[in-house]
Amino acid sequence: MRILAEPLWRTYSLLIEDYETLKQYYSQYVPVKGTSGKYCIHSSLVYPRYKIKASFELYNQANPVHKKSIAKNESYADYVVMPCKEILNILEKAITSRTKDSEFLDQPVRVFRYMSTKDLHLLKVAVNHRNSDHFSKPLIDFSEFSASMEDLKERLTIDKTEFIKQLLGSDSASKRLAMETMTNYDTKRSLIALLYLFSGTSFRMHEYYTSTAFKAFRGKIGELTGCEPEYWSGMGFTRIYKTLVHNNVVKDITLTRSEYAFIREIMHKDCMDAAENSGVTLNLKPEDVILAFDESRIIPDEEVENEDAIRQKALLEDTPDTYLLVDDTA
Repeated sequence: MRILAEPLWRTYSLLIEDYETLKQYYSQYVPVKGTSGKYCIHSSLVYPRYKIKASFELYNQANPVHKKSIAKNESYADYVVMPCKEILNILEKAITSRTKDSEFLDQPVRVFRYMSTKDLHLLKVAVNHRNSDHFSKPLIDFSEFSASMEDLKERLTIDKTEFIKQLLGSDSASKRLAMETMTNYDTKRSLIALLYLFSGTSFRMHEYYTSTAFKAFRGKIGELTGCEPEYWSGMGFTRIYKTLVHNNVVKDITLTRSEYAFIREIMHKDCMDAAENSGVTLNLKPEDVILAFDESRIIPDEEVENEDAIRQKALLEDTPDTYLLVDDTA
């Protein structure tokens, strides 16, 4: 199986038989849910593998029987992770024609016209893997693979938001970087910290606000809180907490003990100010304030620190020779 270069500019083709084989092959990727073992992340995927390694370590702590790990060689992998959906999308763009190539003169082919460099590279990756000795390994689509790992994205907490706050208060390029950074965190587990950032500034007028990535991020915020991000933007945190209570979503939120203490201080001050404005003397200490969060969802700060330490360790170990093709069976 090989890709044929057509006379037209940036036009390539595959014989019909090869095209159908390729399409069927990449359509047969398996669901990642319920799988375990060794996963080979295909070299075509540009992704910080230390995050996957760290995610696996966190997963294995909770699932010591069905462990997951990265295989450095396809020969020893149980699954090969590839961009199957992207490849299938490229294959869908092909049209039926006949080749003018001298070797396959006038044979029916599927033609890809005006291919971008990225699409051509991915098509070559697809063909080369199908031609390799490891094509019999079950495939997993990378988009599903990454989405399935709860711990792949980091948890943002209020005490780690200072650098993002500084970016949001700077020029347009810095604000865009801050918004991009916000989308890279686990939205559900970072919700309190993200709403805290929303409360401190308004960035609705920034061009990145309507980008595809940020729209998806805004959609997740809306699903979790019952209100679109436009509603939260620039809002004081006291009102944010009261809205979460009013929308009956506060008990579904996970936060750290330090975040709980931070919100408790804010609400204590709110109560004291309201009492003073009404001419009432209120004998209330911050520790006497009980918030509506579910106590079982208030986690120790050490749990987040442990996750960060695992990621940091995985990053430091992620040297250039980490992914050499070696027998890592042991």
